[in-house]
Amino acid sequence: DAVASSAWRWAKRSLPLLVTGASGSDGDAAPEAALFNLVLIRAPFLLACAALLVNVLLGGGIVLSGAAWPQNGAPPPPDSAAWRELLRLRGGAARGAAA
Repeated sequence: DAVASSAWRWAKRSLPLLVTGASGSDGDAAPEAALFNLVLIRAPFLLACAALLVNVLLGGGIVLSGAAWPQNGAPPPPDSAAWRELLRLRGGAARGAAA
C-alpha cells in the first residue's frame, strides 16, 4: 500500500491533470484504484485519441461500415442499413419486454 501511495503521489505531482484525472486529494484514499484507472483506462484512451488525431492529420482517416472519413472534407453519410437493423432490434426488444 505504501508503494501504491507513493507511486500515486508521484503521478499526481508529475503528470498533467488530463492524464491523472485527479486534483486535490482525489485518489488518495484508494491509490491502487487510481493507478488502475490511470494505467488501464485513461492512458490507453488518450494514446488511442492521439493516434487517431495523428492519422487524420497525416492524411489517413477512419473506416466505418465501409465508408472512409474524411472524404473531401464531407462527413460520412449515415449507414441506413445499420440504423434500420438497430431500430428493428430495439423495437423487438421493447415489444418483447412489454408482452
